Amino acid sequence: MIILPNKHERLILAKPSNLLKGVIIRNWPYADQFGQQYTGFAVDLLDLIAERLGFEYCLHQPNDGKYGSVNPDGTVTGMIGEVYTNEADFATGDLEVTESRRKYVDFTEPFIENQLSAIIRRDLNSELLSQSNQQNRTKYMSLQDLVQANNEIKTTDPQQQQSNGPIIFGVVRNSAIFDYLSRSQNPTARQIYESIMNNQDKSSLVNTANEGVDHVYRNPRYAFLVESTFAEDVIGQNCNLTMIMDRQSMYPRNFAIALVRGSPYLERFNQAIRELKARGQVELLRQKYWTKFCDKQGQIRDADIGIRLPSPPSSPPQSPPWNDPYRYQRPRWPQPSPGYESRQYVYPYGVGDARYSQQPVTLQGDGQPQSPYPQQNYPGSS
Repeated sequence: MIILPNKHERLILAKPSNLLKGVIIRNWPYADQFGQQYTGFAVDLLDLIAERLGFEYCLHQPNDGKYGSVNPDGTVTGMIGEVYTNEADFATGDLEVTESRRKYVDFTEPFIENQLSAIIRRDLNSELLSQSNQQNRTKYMSLQDLVQANNEIKTTDPQQQQSNGPIIFGVVRNSAIFDYLSRSQNPTARQIYESIMNNQDKSSLVNTANEGVDHVYRNPRYAFLVESTFAEDVIGQNCNLTMIMDRQSMYPRNFAIALVRGSPYLERFNQAIRELKARGQVELLRQKYWTKFCDKQGQIRDADIGIRLPSPPSSPPQSPPWNDPYRYQRPRWPQPSPGYESRQYVYPYGVGDARYSQQPVTLQGDGQPQSPYPQQNYPGSS
């Protein structure tokens, strides 16, 4: 316990060390790299957390480029493996929380909630909706409707299938979605998985999400299974694509930050994430990075953009100076004069940076410490 200036007592939770090592995967809009600089939704969120908790961080990518799974020999791969073996203090980005991963790392509270969805062509959606309307079934397609429609196509006359063939389901191989489909006992998930594994078309299993989106664009009967937040970004930039959702919530998946098991920083990170969500700052970041060129009817809002796979801005925004590779130098506060000791104050929205008491802390109108850097507007941000 320490006595704070307002005479209230509060237990100061474990404060992160000055520099934390983080691992991240480049997948826009969550993260991408320009030279030595990282940018994206997850990086901005990490900056907000670091500002509140008073730490610096450096980022690198996993050696194998994977999110994390367990090999038959028991070794853990990807970002999860690096956190598990203490090569990194945390992992972030579009990192899904799964029960198998919880065995090796601790996850913070989620900063984004996802559902299973499929990206398809708008003309396929219109075709299936037309058939459903004729049978008075539904006005909106769901993932379950898509599977049912595909089953009906498979049972039709072979001559009719030549002009109206079955739907090809695709997924990123060895992804969290693929792992879920392979293990799930849900009837819809089982049918999708069997369709993927029985399909002779190599496009059913892709190596990257962008490769899957490209298949959707080129194949009028291809349905690419992804998280709903990724689908929202894709259809916001590709006006002839749309998304259909899982109406049964059979795949509620969340993105969170992974920390070392038993990390003393877990509750501090959770507190910061809760505050950012409550104040609407996480949603503001989503609006900033989930660019929308298309309206709900699929009409282009701006100039014709053709095909736009999720990609970062064409040039990096102006940013604070960089010194060491992959290291963002957080603001350096004035060193104390002799006789002044470092103190940690409780700001209106939580424990802030370790600052010195010789000068009052400048607060913004919302109670945040004043940043020495102006807010940057990224190209394409809303």
